[in-house]
Amino acid sequence: MTDFHNYDIAAKFVADPTTSGDDLSTIAELQPKLQAEIANHPNAYPGLLNWLDTFGDRTVKAAVAARRRAEPEPAQWEPASSERPQWLDAPPIFASAPTQQPVPSAAYAPAPQQQMAPAAYVAPAPARRNWRLPVILGGVALLVAVALILTFAVFLPNRAAENKFNDAVAAFQQAQADLTTQVIVAQGVSNYATADTVDDPTTLDKLNADLQNAVQSTTAQVPAMAGGASAINQQVSDLQANTDTMRSLITTLQGDVAAVQASALSWATAALTSAISDANQTYSQYSYGDKTSLSALQDQITQSQAVLDGLSSADPSTYATIVQDNTVALQAAQDNVVSAAPIKCGDIILPRGVDPMVCKGMPSNAKTLSGSPYFVWFFQMPSKNVACDSDGSTVICEIQSYSWKTPTDLMTQCQQVGADVACNQNVFILDVDGSVSLGLFGGCDSPMCFILHGGTDFKPLTLQYGQVANFKAFACLSASDGVTCWNVKNHHGYKMNKTKFLYW
Repeated sequence: MTDFHNYDIAAKFVADPTTSGDDLSTIAELQPKLQAEIANHPNAYPGLLNWLDTFGDRTVKAAVAARRRAEPEPAQWEPASSERPQWLDAPPIFASAPTQQPVPSAAYAPAPQQQMAPAAYVAPAPARRNWRLPVILGGVALLVAVALILTFAVFLPNRAAENKFNDAVAAFQQAQADLTTQVIVAQGVSNYATADTVDDPTTLDKLNADLQNAVQSTTAQVPAMAGGASAINQQVSDLQANTDTMRSLITTLQGDVAAVQASALSWATAALTSAISDANQTYSQYSYGDKTSLSALQDQITQSQAVLDGLSSADPSTYATIVQDNTVALQAAQDNVVSAAPIKCGDIILPRGVDPMVCKGMPSNAKTLSGSPYFVWFFQMPSKNVACDSDGSTVICEIQSYSWKTPTDLMTQCQQVGADVACNQNVFILDVDGSVSLGLFGGCDSPMCFILHGGTDFKPLTLQYGQVANFKAFACLSASDGVTCWNVKNHHGYKMNKTKFLYW
């Protein structure tokens, strides 16, 4: 049996001029959209046209009316003027016998070819009418009328309700499929977005709540069609209400997804902007530092800024990863700059290798040394290669064994004092104003000289590694990599060991 519930199949049959009237009738009931084309089909019989004219919409009624106007009127037979059918002069059908033999009219007399007596006209025998045929035809007509009444009263209302039910089911299933697709999108957003990666966490809470309601609707089942037009129409009403609910949920989820994505973009923009700002601050703070690491930091800042400028066009699911990757890269570049840059105390840049405590004034654990008979403070390093003394206005340190060359500018400055003055290239003076100069040779006035020739009354303290000597305006650190002395207010000072001499 042909499935005329399928619209495409039904349309092909309507387009076929050989399709029977019965098939056209079935298609008219199942596919209302094809009724106008059925009205123009050559095999659409009068009864089907009447049904279409009664139950069709305005387009169908117009198609039926157009067809009827196009059909020719039945032909009317008229006898020729020179003929007169004999049955017109015959006796009535229900007469018992003719009362008189009709006389042929002159018009019917033969042409006088010879003298003959006119032939006598014999009337035909009265016809016998069959009464059974009208009765049978009347009964058949009555049965057809009853069948049509029953069809209109019972079958057609149910058929219309069934068509509405099928349409409602199709709309319901389409809305459910669309809602399922939107649920998948919303679940994806819910999976990658967290309270820490959105600017407004309430948008994420609303998305998750609406998502639970939507998931329940995606599992709703289509009911089996009930019996009777009234019950079916109720089902149609319920299906339409559920369809409207799912369409509303789709709109709600779309709004929730957009709100979460906008909040995530706002968070990512702020986080990346802050990371770039910190990197720029580091670059400015250590602009005096290592040029290679500074250049690498600038490149990363430029790259991260380009990412920030194009963030709105990126996949929202990648916002958190983008921010993390760029923040980590920016921080690594900053760490390289800081580690490669020398320490800076105010306007003073400390040479690499100088302990940062120089920038903090007098250490809290600094050791106050006792005075000598000469009213100066002395100490020597555990190695006994370096010794220092101070009278509170200067710090003088002397080193015996070393491999470095005395800085040229200090030698030049010392020689400018006078040509007849000898400069001690291994004795260094730190003045209270922060200046560094060489000691002048003039008798036994250096720390080592006092230690070596001071006699038994002079016993200098050994400043152990890690200890700091407190010389009031100055501090000196004893360490395994040398001695460091500095002014605790202006941070100027020097550091020396066997392999290097630094001053600032």
